[in-house]
Amino acid sequence: MSQQAFRRLLLGSDSPECAICGIDLVEVLEAAHLVPHARGGSASSDNGRLLCANHHRAYDAGLYQWTGSEFIWAGPFEEPALGTRNLG
Repeated sequence: MSQQAFRRLLLGSDSPECAICGIDLVEVLEAAHLVPHARGGSASSDNGRLLCANHHRAYDAGLYQWTGSEFIWAGPFEEPALGTRNLG
């Protein structure tokens, strides 16, 4: 299954939001494999979660781990705060 088809599958079966931060802008959501495709992970709703691009990269880099029910911070430093900046 292509990445686009995997993403469509997850957008149709999950709440359309990042499973870590909750951002709900569909334009920045990606389909993340819980067990990587390269290690035999399937492109299925059981093996995927929607993540924003930043959290997908952080998960792939090992900064987050999947416990079987949620993502937890696993980085070697304190988890960075994500939020909005006052640009005005």
